[in-house]
Amino acid sequence: MPANLIEGEYTTKIFLIRDQQIVGQTSIQISVRKTGIERWIYNLAQEQALIYGLLSLLVALVAGYGASEIFRRLKG
Repeated sequence: MPANLIEGEYTTKIFLIRDQQIVGQTSIQISVRKTGIERWIYNLAQEQALIYGLLSLLVALVAGYGASEIFRRLKG
């Protein structure tokens, strides 16, 4: 599924094709929802924007520091 897919109900059409001819078809409803950590991050960003922003800043600082330490050790 693409990352920008919007949550919701979707109607899908399924075709059975034999010898380049449609020999059967059906429609079903599928439900698209975020789950796991993706849902937690989305909800945090929507409901607790300040905490989400501070957490994002912390992740950026840790990643930057970690990268600088790795390159410093590789260099010398």
